[in-house]
Amino acid sequence: MRHEKESEPWAGQPVLIVDIDDVVSPFRDDCTRWVKEAFPGQVDDDDHSYYSLTQEQYSAYVQARQLKIQGVIQPYVDAVNKLYDMGVWIHLLTARPKENLTIKYDTYSWLKSSGLKFNRVSFDSEKFLWVARTDYYKQGRVIAAVDDSPKHAGEYAMHGLPCLVPTAVHNAKLETGNGIYICQSAGEMFDYAVKFMTAMLEKSNNS
Repeated sequence: MRHEKESEPWAGQPVLIVDIDDVVSPFRDDCTRWVKEAFPGQVDDDDHSYYSLTQEQYSAYVQARQLKIQGVIQPYVDAVNKLYDMGVWIHLLTARPKENLTIKYDTYSWLKSSGLKFNRVSFDSEKFLWVARTDYYKQGRVIAAVDDSPKHAGEYAMHGLPCLVPTAVHNAKLETGNGIYICQSAGEMFDYAVKFMTAMLEKSNNS
């Protein structure tokens, strides 16, 4: 899959950067549910922070090969697929560590069965810095990023890249404004993406 995807050259299409976990796959819910069964009584149901699980619990989830059988968040998968079909270049960017080969290959395995349409997938914890190095960004072709993390959303927005944020308990304190756009639904995310793409294309045509 990696060879196939990387063999397709980017030809200047509008680009959408899309996170995987808790955007198109319910990582937090699936992982927490599994950990509660594997470690009874060790999960605080009132802790809604993103990092509410321990490293030991997360590692156990990975070693149990759960990443490759995670579910999908179907409305967001459908919205991303519609944008792909419209000609948007979809680049998945996850903070999952590519150095961990179990994580890397189980991610590819999940992608193969997910029904998600995309052009590339990359692994990097410093997402904006990664995006800033791409030809997409240098040529002004990035529509927006889609990411649920307050940290990454803030970094994208601070550098002038709109970030579409699917609403979740761990980002409930974020508000729309200053480049951050809270999305109550996949449809709202789709509409924002189309709006930004239209504006970008009009600007390009007028320049």
